Amino acid sequence: MTKLFGEANPPLTENLVSYILSMTGSTTLRLAEQVNRTWRDAVFKMKLRTKIFESTLKKCDFFTRITFQDFDFAPLSGGLTNSTFKLVIQGQAYVARIPGRETRLFIDRSAEYWNAAIAMKYGINTVITYFDPANGSQVTAYLQDPVPMTSSLIKEPLYLEAAINTLRRIHQSTELFKNDVDIFSRNRIMLDIISHHGNALLSRYQELAKTMEDVEKLFSVLTLPKRPCHNDTTPSNFVCSNGKMYLIDWEYSGNNLPIWDLVCLAVEAGFSREDTQRMLALYYGPEAPENDRLFQILIPVYEFWVALWAGVQIANANHSGDEKDLLALEKLRLDGCSSSLKTLTFKESLASFRKTTENDSERGTDPTGLLSVGMFSSSPFNASAQSSTPLIPQHRMHM
Repeated sequence: MTKLFGEANPPLTENLVSYILSMTGSTTLRLAEQVNRTWRDAVFKMKLRTKIFESTLKKCDFFTRITFQDFDFAPLSGGLTNSTFKLVIQGQAYVARIPGRETRLFIDRSAEYWNAAIAMKYGINTVITYFDPANGSQVTAYLQDPVPMTSSLIKEPLYLEAAINTLRRIHQSTELFKNDVDIFSRNRIMLDIISHHGNALLSRYQELAKTMEDVEKLFSVLTLPKRPCHNDTTPSNFVCSNGKMYLIDWEYSGNNLPIWDLVCLAVEAGFSREDTQRMLALYYGPEAPENDRLFQILIPVYEFWVALWAGVQIANANHSGDEKDLLALEKLRLDGCSSSLKTLTFKESLASFRKTTENDSERGTDPTGLLSVGMFSSSPFNASAQSSTPLIPQHRMHM
């Protein structure tokens, strides 16, 4: 409730105040913002409500009877660039996402929708109520009693196994995603954007890029199969609801090396060596030395990508919060990339994998052990959905 006229006046709902303010002009709004903090907050909330309504609900046929004041909203935390909100409409909860600026430069929204639809059909993604392929605005169902994973929760055996099972299901999908992801060419595109805008750390990027070229040469001689991947498997994108693990936010999805999803999860969750071995064993089985070496090689490649991603957001002034968070992330991942490249584990893995791939290339075998699965359908809607049974027993969940 908002009290705009002093303590003696009855409080007004945010919905009503925003509706009244929306009927005024820009001059009146500027004057209102100067009255006091309460009025300033009221104008801010009105503008936020307008942005949500205009970007999502007004465009969606499902919400044709919903007017400007017919919903409640609350910001959700988590994203560095997108803005997300919990909406309550006629007692039903949803999540609205409004993408950040200039994301069209590196995200294919039509591909995201296609891929997210496949993941939804397999019961891995939440139900998509509205999606705008032009700009990436979307509304999805709000998961009941959600438990977003954290760096500590995802390491618990039960949750980690559920996350790996979820990844394996999308990786083994009989339908390819709409787009392919080339981790090395994508990094070059990002570096070009940073170079064009200028960056205080540009010399470090350029030096690390030389080593990335050496790693790319190794991968260029391989014929590793690409599978549907999420490509942004940070712990917070895994959400447990009603005993089942979901994977949300498919912006960066595409056909990629499945091990990339494992690398992302391990780095973002701060896995120890023991955590990593446990994860790899869950995914590949107890004996998978080739995959372990490939995993170690890709760690600095991933950290380089995250640093580049942060640098591009800074260059485009695309951040939902404080730019300092992106600056800190950029430096953290650049430092991590440099450190990983210097480790004996990386150097030995690179040398061993290079030798192994030379032999395996001659024999035509796949050193990763990740074989393609069946034939691929051309549409995300024309095959029957797989079973979406709970992945975590209800009585064993830790809330």
